[in-house]
Amino acid sequence: MHLDQLRYLVDLKKTGSISASAERLYVTQQAISKSMKKLESELDIMILEREKTGVSFTAAGYEVLEFAQKVLNDEETLRNKLFELK
Repeated sequence: MHLDQLRYLVDLKKTGSISASAERLYVTQQAISKSMKKLESELDIMILEREKTGVSFTAAGYEVLEFAQKVLNDEETLRNKLFELK
C-alpha cells in the first residue's frame, strides 16, 4: 500500500470519476486504474465498482477510504510538525 494509492482513493470519492481524478492529480487514467487494481489485489477485496458513468465504492471500499483519509491527515500533521522543527 502506497500513499499515492490512498490519495487516488480520496480524490475518487470527491470526483466519482477516474478521468476527472486523473486530470486533477496530473496523472493518466491508466495510472489510477492500475494503482487501484493493484491495491485491490494486495488487499484481496473489491474497493470500487466501475461503471460507464464513473466509479462508486463498495462497503469494503468505504472502510479503506476511511483509513486512507486518516493516514493522509496523519501524514499532513507529521509534515507540519517536522516543518516547525526546522
